[in-house]
Amino acid sequence: MSVVSDALQRFFESATNPVIFTGAGVSVRTGLPTWKALVTQLAEQLRRADPLTTQMMIECVNDGDYTTAIDYFNITKKMVEGEKLKILKDQFKKFDAKSISAVGELPFKSCITTNFDRSILDAIAIARQTTAVDYKYGDASFRQAQWEDSLFVARIHGAAEYPESIILSDGQFEALLKDDVYKDLLRDCFINRNVLFMGFSFYDPAIKYVFTEIDKRFGPATPGRHMALLPEDISSEFLSKASRLNIDIIKYDPANHHASLWEGIESFNKTKSAQPNIPPAATITPFDATKRYLAACYSRAKTQDSSTALRHVVIEGVVSALLQEAAPTSLTRADILEKVRLQLGIKGKDAEKILNKATKSLIDDGLCIKQNGSRVSGIRYAWKGETAGESMLDASINTLCRSFADRAFLEEKWSVSDAIKLKIITLFNHLIKRRGWDLGAAFASGKTPENISIEAVLNECNLKLVAFDQERALRVLKNMLFHPTAEESKLLGELGRVSFAMELAFHAPERTLLHKMVLPRDIYFDANVLLPALVPGHPFSNIYKEAIKSLKEAAASAAVKLNLNVCAGYLNEVISHRNLAINYYNEAGADFAKISRSDALYNGTSNLNVFVGAYANWVNQNSEIDFLKFLAEYAPYRNETDLKAWLTRLGFTIIPAIKNARYPEYYSALEKSYAGPLSAGKRPILIEHDSIQLAVLREELERGNRCLFVTSDRGLQNIVSELKGLSLSEAIIGHVGLIQLIEMMLGGISEGAGLTELLWSSRISNSTQAIRSHLVSLGLSQYDDGIAMTMPEIIEQFSELAASELERAGVNLDSEDPKRRVQAFKALGTLEENYMKNMNEAARALEKRLRGSTTST
Repeated sequence: MSVVSDALQRFFESATNPVIFTGAGVSVRTGLPTWKALVTQLAEQLRRADPLTTQMMIECVNDGDYTTAIDYFNITKKMVEGEKLKILKDQFKKFDAKSISAVGELPFKSCITTNFDRSILDAIAIARQTTAVDYKYGDASFRQAQWEDSLFVARIHGAAEYPESIILSDGQFEALLKDDVYKDLLRDCFINRNVLFMGFSFYDPAIKYVFTEIDKRFGPATPGRHMALLPEDISSEFLSKASRLNIDIIKYDPANHHASLWEGIESFNKTKSAQPNIPPAATITPFDATKRYLAACYSRAKTQDSSTALRHVVIEGVVSALLQEAAPTSLTRADILEKVRLQLGIKGKDAEKILNKATKSLIDDGLCIKQNGSRVSGIRYAWKGETAGESMLDASINTLCRSFADRAFLEEKWSVSDAIKLKIITLFNHLIKRRGWDLGAAFASGKTPENISIEAVLNECNLKLVAFDQERALRVLKNMLFHPTAEESKLLGELGRVSFAMELAFHAPERTLLHKMVLPRDIYFDANVLLPALVPGHPFSNIYKEAIKSLKEAAASAAVKLNLNVCAGYLNEVISHRNLAINYYNEAGADFAKISRSDALYNGTSNLNVFVGAYANWVNQNSEIDFLKFLAEYAPYRNETDLKAWLTRLGFTIIPAIKNARYPEYYSALEKSYAGPLSAGKRPILIEHDSIQLAVLREELERGNRCLFVTSDRGLQNIVSELKGLSLSEAIIGHVGLIQLIEMMLGGISEGAGLTELLWSSRISNSTQAIRSHLVSLGLSQYDDGIAMTMPEIIEQFSELAASELERAGVNLDSEDPKRRVQAFKALGTLEENYMKNMNEAARALEKRLRGSTTST
């Protein structure tokens, strides 16, 4: 076995999350230019237009100063920018990806590359017959790379397809190192993954800047974590820097164009293929890095009120976890700082700041003591708090498990065994961490999180349940998330928010734990966010109001004026929404209160027309009130003029619907996107409203104003993130993201059903399952012991019958047409009455049998 093959064997056997980090040497093998050849070619292409600059570039090349040569290329005015970009793009057009397919075959989970071309992407496709997700620096999606848990490639210095994104000069590299997203990706790779460097035959500028940043920000890794395959003639500067970072250096003979490297890679791949029974490297979930700290952070969160920002909870939780792991032994200050560096990638004054804040709070709460150590060891800290046998996290997970078991018996007549309960505990532990990861990923990308997929979580856990039990578990869990009890909702909300905070803190520690929140001066709301904030009874109403209050208080304390804005076009949507609710009411007539409650129970309050959902919730929690009276009291506006006056009194500023110079670009882009085959489409008037808002936002940003646009329109968020040259992703935030941002940085959001519904959004798409869930919730709402005993059999008989009856009647419970929707829920109401009648008759019959049995004995 060669040196290279042996090294690869050791690396992939020990790596839990292997990443390859490829340099120019990998692309050069495909026929693409080296740094020297690239810069020389750019200089020659410039010669006719600017011979003087060409000569200066050639002199820099001869001195090995490639980045300065690029600076000369960039600043010359003798060639237009478009021509320079075309010349640069042309250098990466032709390559032979098959020549590096052996690299694509290596068993890595992701690839980070300083190269600009697509060769490694194509090599992966050739070797594995699959496509890796392509993240490119300069693209809005790049910030999602560190959250990707499937196979991906990150071109961290730009992409040849978009030459304006390519990083080549000193000035560009210096600007790059100020980019938080770029730094977070490097930190995540170096701290949480195992990196294999290859394709670096000299200390080229790209890797030089990468190593300098890693050293500056994070310092040396744990010995044995990372490896570099380097030629024996590599520069001493490269070796020195790699050694300082504790990267295991494997040298090979560079003769014959690095033949020993490529032969070693191919030899390893053959060995791997010939021995398929070799145990694979231990696999970890993407959120494994945080699981050891979740219990401590959750305990801290449980002892704090809602005014405490979650970032403080995480800081204190991490330090308390480190102290508890060492208990009863104390830790020196230096020990804790080193652990913080290794876990969070934070060192120096930043780590000191975190430690000072955390220890002060823990000491004030009587959980930690500060000790004077020796002159050598210095100050020490020891854990003083109780070390309970069961953590608060375990207690909450066990409570959810018991609730699952109770539901399983009531809904499925399934007596869950102790062995399966242990598996359900595993499932909940995984579910909490998975949701935290997904929420963090959505927040980082500026998008609204997708609904939780219980099927995917069950598959990830691989609980080895028999198929029948798996189906029952799936139904019970879906019902729990869609219709949680008050206790379940409270626990899910608490666990979800802390899990999210943990993931975000570990992925972006500087921005999350150290930086102060940069408050926007203007916040724009679309109709989908504005409406729930305005209408009492909606599950999101209070949480949105608290968010706005928290932002106002923070702005006041920072002496910043905060403007709450609504583009005038969205007023039309609010009035239209209100009129649709009135049409629904008129169709339902005297049955509206009953129908709206049934609609809310079936679809979920937050998935209905805002006015209808809010009303149904209000009637459930308060006394009965006619819908028109409800609107007159809580939505007292019939037209846009009334609404404008009402919003102004509430402190909102209405921005005129003026189509500025940017408007046509956004309208054209949105119109084209919504016309696509995969799009659900959007009415022209709604596209117009969104385009006006985006154009206003762009104009504000170009003036240097700090502003945010809050929207719950997932489709709009996705489209905007893909707009080249028109992207506003950094200034657009989802409704969930706004709440998460405030929770993380400011605090002031109360726990409750609204928060839980935001964090754990779910839908049941299968109509039969949706009706079953509806009937379960209806039965539980009228719960007694007799119903509990008879409900599983009645539900089993009735749910499929109800679904088939509705289908035979041709009604659609999801219809947007008020008349058809009323017909559908009247039909469902009749079925509900029969269901509850059968349930009560069965319950009374059971009671009679039980009394008879008691009498006879």
